[in-house]
Amino acid sequence: SWRKLIAFKKQKRYYYYNLDASALAHCAPELGIAFWNTVANEVSCYGVDYLAARWGLAALPGLTLRIQSAPTEHFHLALNFASTELASSAARAFAKSKSLRKMGRNWLLKFPEHAACGLIAIALGKKSEARDCAASALRFLAQQGQTGLLTEVASRYQDPAVEHALHAMLNENPLDRYPAKRPALPEFWQAQDWQRPQLRNGRALSDQAVQMLGTMMMFPTNEEIY
Repeated sequence: SWRKLIAFKKQKRYYYYNLDASALAHCAPELGIAFWNTVANEVSCYGVDYLAARWGLAALPGLTLRIQSAPTEHFHLALNFASTELASSAARAFAKSKSLRKMGRNWLLKFPEHAACGLIAIALGKKSEARDCAASALRFLAQQGQTGLLTEVASRYQDPAVEHALHAMLNENPLDRYPAKRPALPEFWQAQDWQRPQLRNGRALSDQAVQMLGTMMMFPTNEEIY
């Protein structure tokens, strides 16, 4: 059984070796699919495109794990699947990755309902980087004329507070969009050694104000410059 195969690989220390997914795809489906969906995020893989083409939806749980753990290598496969489980990966690709931004954008436009179903709860949840990405993706969909769809999906919660919170987020003042996770200022940002920007009254910005200015300049620019 696939469970015995996993136990054997762990015992023989083969479990974390590279997995040839294309070879695995030729196993009997009742063995190979269950094995793949169990270990996909715990091994390094190659040949994943072939496996995805051969097994399709049956392999989606494992493919979702691979996309989450190695998006640069595998996110292109997400464009073949409408799945709420992929919404967070698409939102992060859109909001955080320069190399994957276009593919994340394309996934959101191709599967807007699945995106809404997978992202609304995250976008309205606790402050986190995932919430920032989800909100950014939903605002993008709203800008693309999908506000009606987003509202309809929010109504499925059967709680007016969800619709209210969604529209408050979509219409949020851009000045209030502080990212939950901000990178540290670069080493060259030594404001105390610089000539200061001046206010209209002629007074120069303080050290603290210049540090805050640098922090704002580090904010993500996927939607607009802060």
